[in-house]
Amino acid sequence: MRYIDTGSRDATHALGAWMDSHKPETIRYLRWQSGYFGVDGLAPMVSLIQSLATRSLPISCVLGSNGGETSDQDVANLADLIGCPRAEAKIGILSYTAGLFHPKVYHLTRLDGSQTAYVGSANLTLSGVTGLNVEAGIILDSSDGDPTQPLQEISAAIDAWFDGTRPDTAIVYNTADIPLLVANGLLGVVPAPRPPRQSPAGTNGNTARAGLKPLVKFAAVPKKTVAPQPSPAGGKGVSAPNPVATPAPAAVAAVVAVAAALPSAPLSPFPQYILFAPAATSPTSGAAALTGSTLPGGATGLVVRLNKDSDRHFSGGSGTANVSVPVATIGAIRFGVLQGKHVRPRAEFALRMRFVSRTGIQVAVQSDTNVMVYGC
Repeated sequence: MRYIDTGSRDATHALGAWMDSHKPETIRYLRWQSGYFGVDGLAPMVSLIQSLATRSLPISCVLGSNGGETSDQDVANLADLIGCPRAEAKIGILSYTAGLFHPKVYHLTRLDGSQTAYVGSANLTLSGVTGLNVEAGIILDSSDGDPTQPLQEISAAIDAWFDGTRPDTAIVYNTADIPLLVANGLLGVVPAPRPPRQSPAGTNGNTARAGLKPLVKFAAVPKKTVAPQPSPAGGKGVSAPNPVATPAPAAVAAVVAVAAALPSAPLSPFPQYILFAPAATSPTSGAAALTGSTLPGGATGLVVRLNKDSDRHFSGGSGTANVSVPVATIGAIRFGVLQGKHVRPRAEFALRMRFVSRTGIQVAVQSDTNVMVYGC
């Protein structure tokens, strides 16, 4: 075990010096979690990351985006650098409405099975890794005789953000996932300007203060403007804790009030429990497709177990994916009629859907769809 502290202004105590000390060809797994992230902070690990990506070995990155201020372009460059999309390249984004994601932990597993890790105060930013900031931390290394249990606990803690048990993790599988995170305020939020620093009371503003310089320097991280790429067939989408903007309660109440004020009535020869807009000659849509009634038991949405036919789009297939809606929910829908060979009850909506599986959560892009009644 070794303590490092850049307050000593010893260059060997910089986090980047430790990161740069490892031979890339000896490493088989890189994990980290950092409260703040800038792509320039990857400078001491570029060779290692490229080596792992070339060998198709795992890299797990957990990034804080406190206030949503982490750069979407930085995340896109990270995804490009670690070789996304590939199964062994994982990026998790954490952003909370209250409280910060604030750990700074970096873990390496070597080909010989030994492990090493840094646990301390340095974020994965250029200031954090070069020693420009005063940072302190502990280095653990099983090859130096340190116990393996805390090292295993570190790797398990990072892996836990990707095992599906922590729904607050927004997972980026490829750059196509990033625009949704920006739209939901999880990335790319422009920080508010900081107020000017005030001079201490009783001074004239000319109080001398010491300045710091980086302790170590590295080559610039290769960067490019990374355009979002479409998800490959059968590939995963983004797991976002808030995949679509949730309407404010007042807005929901207004829609329900509009829907409830519209007349609804059965229509022969359809069953009495199917309600229609009177004299409708076309499908209803939006608020007009709702009766204003709530779902049974106070439910606010549906969870439907999909079969091989209805999950075809999530598995990269084509064709029409039909999802059955329970009959008990029909009272909340106000149908119009679809004219054709058969007259069918039909209501049209902008669909919001999340697909939950053992491998994570995928978010479907909001799109127009409909509910139709069959078998009448």
